[in-house]
Amino acid sequence: MQIDLVALVPAFMEIIIGEAEVEGGLAQADELDRSALDFSLESLAALDRYLDQVHAASADMDEQVYTNTALAAGFYLGEVIRRNGKLGHEWVNYEDLVEADPELSKVIPHALGSAAMLVAEDGGVTMPINRVIGYIEEGAESAEGTEHSTRTYADEEVMREEGDYGDDEESDDTVAG
Repeated sequence: MQIDLVALVPAFMEIIIGEAEVEGGLAQADELDRSALDFSLESLAALDRYLDQVHAASADMDEQVYTNTALAAGFYLGEVIRRNGKLGHEWVNYEDLVEADPELSKVIPHALGSAAMLVAEDGGVTMPINRVIGYIEEGAESAEGTEHSTRTYADEEVMREEGDYGDDEESDDTVAG
């Protein structure tokens, strides 16, 4: 039986803004400026600063702490997109999405980064947890030049028009529906 991560979004929002705790905690929790987390696009600057600190300490991170941090930060990023976007994004668990469209399993493997995704009304899929994992593992920019900034990612998703998936066909975080 799979965990219904979508049902946990509200709990992880309470965790990241400091109103609740999670077993194992979050990585570098003292480095997170929770007072700046107001679900605005501007608040992602604080999330990026936090993820810089998490990346710097990621080599010694416990698996549970890693998972908690990826989910809390990824769900926060997704909620910023969902609340500020105009395409009616909704959270969907991987299993539910693949059940509705089995072909997606060929494009999107099941992993922590794809366990819960945002699906726009036009069918576009975006994976904010995957973006956060890239930031934790590779820092603000990968060796290949992939930018992991949560602000840039959210700006692109919020500004996207129906059916527009940009020029970046190599994106690992957004898939046309």
